[in-house]
Amino acid sequence: METKNNCDTIFTKLIINEKPVFIKVLWEDSETIMFSIQFFTEDNSWQGKYTTEAAAKFMQRFKQTKEEYAMDVKSFLLKMNPMFKYDFRDNNEKATFSWKKKFEGSAVILHGSLEMEQSTDTKSLLIDSLIEDNQTLRNNLDISRSEIKHAETDLKRYQDKLEKLNNINSSLEETLLGKFVQLLNSKKKRIQLLEDALNNTDN
Repeated sequence: METKNNCDTIFTKLIINEKPVFIKVLWEDSETIMFSIQFFTEDNSWQGKYTTEAAAKFMQRFKQTKEEYAMDVKSFLLKMNPMFKYDFRDNNEKATFSWKKKFEGSAVILHGSLEMEQSTDTKSLLIDSLIEDNQTLRNNLDISRSEIKHAETDLKRYQDKLEKLNNINSSLEETLLGKFVQLLNSKKKRIQLLEDALNNTDN
């Protein structure tokens, strides 16, 4: 299933009760709300909020921390997760979205549930959100490309400077070595002259 996840907004297409459902999730993670959710079915749209109070009951049931429980919930909101079973029921005015977690064997235990109400939003709003999200991603991509280009330019400039410094260092080493050899030869000649003079004196 196709998913777009930008910062705290998740767009997902799930198959629930053998029917496609487009979902928009705003992950709030505030003191009272874990996430807000919108469902776009073939005929209607629905909206609801999953409270931290409701989530706390399931955290206690599964002996999970808030971070562990949130990770589980995000894992099935991002894409169809075989470890979860989804259910969505509506009576034209109210709706319930619930999910159950599968365990080894045949155990399937309710992992979360929230009540939803009808919304006046349409799929065109979802498409507008996707277009806006896509434009944001494109802008971020352009910024990243520009930063990479500048970084490559800086890297090339520093490499050129390093190469020049290496060349200068090599030239200095050769010059110093040449002077040292000259000095050494000069000292050798001086020592030889002094030895010759000493030998002549002894004779």
